[in-house]
Amino acid sequence: MPGFYKWFFGLFFIALICIAPARAQKIVNVTGEAQVAWPDDKSKIDVEKEAEDLAVVNALEKAFGRAIIQGNSTFIENINTGQKTETKTGFNMIGNSYVKGEVVSVLDKNFEELEGDKVLDGKKMKFREIKCSIKIKAKEYVDPPIEFESTSLSCPDKHCNASDFKEGDSLFIYFRSAAEGYLMIYLDDAKNTEILLPYIKNRDQNDGGFPIKAKTDYVLFHRNNPFDIADELQLYTDSYTSLNRVYIIFSRTPMTIPDLKDNTGKLTENEKNQGFHLPKSISSSDFLKWITENKIRRNSFQVKTIDISIRKK
Repeated sequence: MPGFYKWFFGLFFIALICIAPARAQKIVNVTGEAQVAWPDDKSKIDVEKEAEDLAVVNALEKAFGRAIIQGNSTFIENINTGQKTETKTGFNMIGNSYVKGEVVSVLDKNFEELEGDKVLDGKKMKFREIKCSIKIKAKEYVDPPIEFESTSLSCPDKHCNASDFKEGDSLFIYFRSAAEGYLMIYLDDAKNTEILLPYIKNRDQNDGGFPIKAKTDYVLFHRNNPFDIADELQLYTDSYTSLNRVYIIFSRTPMTIPDLKDNTGKLTENEKNQGFHLPKSISSSDFLKWITENKIRRNSFQVKTIDISIRKK
């Protein structure tokens, strides 16, 4: 008999999602600057490159806002007003920074060498830095449209659409794609993200993702699944109501599962004997960074989120 997952989720709050209509990429001219230290062990070329990257980041943040990851949500912060807006779109990466835009062309760029004295912790010391001032033509980073269909279900039929569940209910996921590829599904409680798919029984064979055939209906986590030996999902909560986010991730090329920790030790011996499993997990913020990095590297990497609630009977 297939084993069951068992979760205990605490109550948490999800920020209001601001939904914007689809629009063309915004193109602007914007300036930025950055000043970085020039230590003796770094060449001038390396320091200029670092300063230029940071100046570009500064320019893009002025134009499109600063990316902030908090829990299972990503926000764009207006660096002038400090106002934050939740977003589900991806980002570009420059240096080690996530930005909401990309450079179309460099219109002007200047470097300045700075030397002098400064006081640090009451001590006077010399400094040498390079400042970069840059003007760029930039466009806003916009995710490509989702090319698959997926919904959360309360029964193993694609018409049983549901987002509100009671404790002890089963969760099923419907999925269909026009193209073949690989699928991963995760469940997040704003603190930790747990892997649901690929299934436990053959995850080693499907570590690049659950294989998907084109134009085929899948009802996942169903014991009579004709495509695989399914894990069944039974939902639990340790509070009156808990809110959770399901991540549906599809790629036309194999993916790499993020670095997950084993939670088997949290189960009692009795729960283990009954066939319960706790999925491996990763922190919510590290999971979102994994998503962002994959969106940057993979042209076909697509993510859809489904918010569900679980309440006591």
